[in-house]
Amino acid sequence: MSTYMNLALDEEDEDEDMDHIHGSAELLTNSYQARRRRCICKCIAGVLLVVVVMTVFAALILATRRNNHNPERYKVVLVLSDGLRWDLYNVSMPNLQSMAETGVKAKSMIPVYPTVSCPSMYSIATGLNVENHGVVDNLAFDPINKKTYTYFDALNLTFWWDQPNVEPLWVTATRQGIGSGSMMYPGGNVPIKGILPKKFVYSGAWCWKAYPFRRRVDIVIDWLTKDKLDLVYLFLDEPDESLHRHGIGSAEATEKIHEVNDAIGYLLQKIEETELEDIVNVIVISDHGHFMINKSINIFDYVEESDLDFIVTETGPRLLMKPKDERFAAVYEQLSKVDHVHAFKKDDFPERFHYKNNDRILPLIVYSDLGVSFVLGENNTSKSQHGWDNKEEAMFSVFYAKGPAFKRGYQADTIKNVDVYPLMCKLLGVHPRPNNGSFARVQDMLLNSEPNASTTVKAYM
Repeated sequence: MSTYMNLALDEEDEDEDMDHIHGSAELLTNSYQARRRRCICKCIAGVLLVVVVMTVFAALILATRRNNHNPERYKVVLVLSDGLRWDLYNVSMPNLQSMAETGVKAKSMIPVYPTVSCPSMYSIATGLNVENHGVVDNLAFDPINKKTYTYFDALNLTFWWDQPNVEPLWVTATRQGIGSGSMMYPGGNVPIKGILPKKFVYSGAWCWKAYPFRRRVDIVIDWLTKDKLDLVYLFLDEPDESLHRHGIGSAEATEKIHEVNDAIGYLLQKIEETELEDIVNVIVISDHGHFMINKSINIFDYVEESDLDFIVTETGPRLLMKPKDERFAAVYEQLSKVDHVHAFKKDDFPERFHYKNNDRILPLIVYSDLGVSFVLGENNTSKSQHGWDNKEEAMFSVFYAKGPAFKRGYQADTIKNVDVYPLMCKLLGVHPRPNNGSFARVQDMLLNSEPNASTTVKAYM
């Protein structure tokens, strides 16, 4: 073979080799791209798997936070602002307005009689009218030994709160395995049926000053998170105190109303920051309203002090009296003739008040018309008062609620303060004690408004 032919053959072989080399490179490229596609698919699948796992994990956490898939039980914080009237005294409270827009607002709430703090707040806690729970006055008293205790003393006297067949919700909840706390709520720092809330702070003049509202909120949040409590009562002692001293519309009382608004906003903020908003329902209420005093009556202008065996009064629009037996008829007749004064023998007191069928209530019950207050020989130092007939709108209180169990932007009708008890039992899944409240009056506030075993209880008669 010629050299030329050999060269040609070599060139042909080289071309074949080059074709082989190019073919191999193409195969390598295709193989690389395939591996790359497989890698990308694996990465995408891995990311999707992580997303699914995280979603499931988050759902499990949420379910755990909702008490092991039990929608019938939530955490509840009840905030009570002492003396906040249903119309807020025409003072702007943006945080309550926000609650109304994102939750529920009742037109107003009717307190029990007498429209004073301890009787009303214990009715909220027990669902009972005053004659049924026995805390008949702000002042504890013992007519047999002729002993009267101050308001702050009464807050720490077990005998005044621990009555037969009466349990506030925190006691009933404890019996049913639910942890509770009381931040200065009246009755919440004395043993009732031998039971105290798991956490509590005493209520008293010193405590009110030592625990500013925001500090109280911080402690409540700790109870909910660190101590895992499900039920907490939070008491705010304003604007009542400032209304008494300075009157409705005063700069001092208005400032305290703003402080209450700030405390509510701070509580809602802390609940959101601690990621409790999906399990905590906040209820904001008050015990009574206020009205300016426009006339004072010195009761001793009409009754001789020596005619009385015992008398109970906080210097306001109501009196409980025990006249001496031989002077009972005369005292009753004298008081019945006084303008703006209503005197009743205990057995004749109108049934609508639910305030006569209790041994603690003294034989003669006296109350005055709206705006009229009693004094016992001294000048009236209060500018504004409460304690009048509970049918007076000026005595009506507030009700706002927000949380996962409540509707959004819902306006409810007027309710009674004893209705708060069956509502809270529903939220907590607590089987209630017999009570005077009505779940039917509050069930329309809830997303799940069907009655259950924790609301269908025969009323206390």
